[in-house]
Amino acid sequence: FNKMADHIKDLRIREYESKIEKQKMELRNLQLQIRPHFLQNTFNLIYSLAQARDTESIQNTMLYLSGYFRFIFRSDKELELFAKELKLIEGYIAMASLRYDNGIEFSCDIDPEVEMVRMPPLLIHNFVENAVKYGVCQDRILHIDLQARYDDKRVTFTIMDDGNGMSAEILERNQKMFRGEYVPEDKNAHLGLYNSLKRLKYFYGDTAYIEVISEPGES
Repeated sequence: FNKMADHIKDLRIREYESKIEKQKMELRNLQLQIRPHFLQNTFNLIYSLAQARDTESIQNTMLYLSGYFRFIFRSDKELELFAKELKLIEGYIAMASLRYDNGIEFSCDIDPEVEMVRMPPLLIHNFVENAVKYGVCQDRILHIDLQARYDDKRVTFTIMDDGNGMSAEILERNQKMFRGEYVPEDKNAHLGLYNSLKRLKYFYGDTAYIEVISEPGES
């Protein structure tokens, strides 16, 4: 009986360790998502800069890419200081401004405590990237504002832009997804948003949430 009990205990421990390892593997997969459109756009930018013989901009773009890949391939860290991600965000904005002929203005207001907060890598970067991807308009400058507040051990990030905004249908779908009322059939179509929510829940449980507010043509 004792041998059987020990065997059952060992099986439970192995099952528990297997689940933990599976969760870690899934998390690594989420962190290491390399978006094809992001790479394609970046390489196209480098090609255009090479044609224009803009050596300095090529160097800055390559430095950003190097930092980006170094950041996402950190296999030993599931959480990273936000201060490091903020530098990556600023590098991304500089690169995106080159691509869109200086059509982006970025501002940020970060409480000093937030820079030392550890969080899932690229979480905020992905939302800033989405603001650029869907907000850039011809013939006018896109303004993006990133704010971060630290209050009683709770951090609130706010990303605002004055781009194209969302239609009522898309806004409702995203709000339902963030409330857990909707799981997209094609997760690849909403990979960044879906993974952001999944990663937040993984680390912080139900206390973490994402809220989206938008109006077509405004933000």
